[in-house]
Amino acid sequence: MDKADFDRHARNYTETLDSCIRVSGYASSDFAERKVREMHMYMKALGLADGKLRVLDFGCGIGVSEPYLRGYFPGADIFALDVSRESVELARERNQDLERVAFSVFDGVHIPFPGPFDLIMLAGVLHHIDSVMRINILSAIKDILSPEGRLFIFEHNPWNPVTRRIVQDCAFDENADLVSPLAAADLLKRSGFTMRTLRFIHFFPRLLDFLTPLERYLRKMPLGAQYYYIAGKRNS
Repeated sequence: MDKADFDRHARNYTETLDSCIRVSGYASSDFAERKVREMHMYMKALGLADGKLRVLDFGCGIGVSEPYLRGYFPGADIFALDVSRESVELARERNQDLERVAFSVFDGVHIPFPGPFDLIMLAGVLHHIDSVMRINILSAIKDILSPEGRLFIFEHNPWNPVTRRIVQDCAFDENADLVSPLAAADLLKRSGFTMRTLRFIHFFPRLLDFLTPLERYLRKMPLGAQYYYIAGKRNS
């Protein structure tokens, strides 16, 4: 993970990303909220969304997701980390009014917060981790996931040509190594996750956002701009 790249882009991260994704009609904050909303819907169906969860945002960047995590999971204790010190400092500034949210710099090896966690999110992180380190990172995450906990991995879909073009043109994705859904499944399996559920999201631009409710029927179609895995230590 090249922390220097994200240190350099931290202060203009939002502007850079919004410029890259303007073809979608959405802002980066819209995508951030969508991810948290997906997690909330899943956890709510399990009857866990309103409990006192311990949530870890692994690769929090400048802290865009934290207000949404607090809003959707009001009873949660939220922990967030990133390899970029500049990003973590900015995340603290942006979220200083949020209660029960802790930020820390990650050295790339030792996770600074003790487990277990009930909910762990990796949003757009895996493709920035060196391929030889991915299993080590996922195995470390599995070790701090509670027995009934869930890991959500959100990634760009390399099978979507628009997504590939956006990543190609994004300054801080210059060294990104996109992970296909099949490769992600293999990584999760080799890391010891026995429960793995795949879903695709972001099929429509804002111009067609009235069609978004249809996405619930398209989750298995590998055409969405992004995908995510729900993973756990147990099959149920």
